[in-house]
Amino acid sequence: MLRDEPFERAARGGIEAVRKRALADEPQAIRLLDGSGGRHEGHGEQHEREAGGDTRRAALHAPSVARLWYGSSVRLCVFDLDHTLVSSPLDLAAMALEMRAYIEGCQGPLPARDERYRVGELVRWCRDHAPDISRPIWDIALDHERRAVASAWLEPGAREALDGARAAGFSTVLWTNNAREVTQVALDRFALADALDLVVTRDDMAEMKPSADGWRVIAARFAGVRDAIVVGDSWVDGLAAAAAGVPFVAYRPREAELTRWKITPIARIDDLTALPTWLRAWAGQ
Repeated sequence: MLRDEPFERAARGGIEAVRKRALADEPQAIRLLDGSGGRHEGHGEQHEREAGGDTRRAALHAPSVARLWYGSSVRLCVFDLDHTLVSSPLDLAAMALEMRAYIEGCQGPLPARDERYRVGELVRWCRDHAPDISRPIWDIALDHERRAVASAWLEPGAREALDGARAAGFSTVLWTNNAREVTQVALDRFALADALDLVVTRDDMAEMKPSADGWRVIAARFAGVRDAIVVGDSWVDGLAAAAAGVPFVAYRPREAELTRWKITPIARIDDLTALPTWLRAWAGQ
């Protein structure tokens, strides 16, 4: 379950881009989940073939997830997954080491440096310099994610935060760097799928967080966004929110990382059950 590994490029979107898509007059029925969406380095397509069908489309249209929203104005509460709603023992450093070993076995040594190579950097290097090995690199990531999600646990207050956000008048969205396959396992195990109006995984994005490309996907599913907020634990979530022009609520963040990346959350919370009350106050209810 990928969490805090960066890409260097961050798309510039923003809530104004969503408002430009707003419905002008009459409310319309908007299907929040459909079978369209991007591929990430061909990764999702590969696993659909292995499963013998379009697993991403099936997940998107699952009765417990797909919903219709009626209205010309919506509020969005966008959640990260890892260490926000669900946590796991995923070791990103070990994942990066295995990726680097594979790359160097195929392409020769990468430039030496003091700081370790991160997952996002290695994925980007393959995309730019050795696209023929991008698929095996994504397979390494998925293998680590599958093993980690088997030992995942629900963050305290996660369900209350989702239900409370809806009760406060917000549509709920998941925006995660994880593969859809692994995300669906976590949502099914902890019975969270029916509490989400939209699920955006790396299989739907051109680039992972901290790029704002996932916000592009979200914006395409909603019309007339009035207010939006991103809730996450990592600096990656904060940078993605900033790139999208959306305020960021930090959940139990590492303050040193926020300082390093110059992220200023609109709020900090240590208890997810406190989020609905904060949302109501922020929305002026």
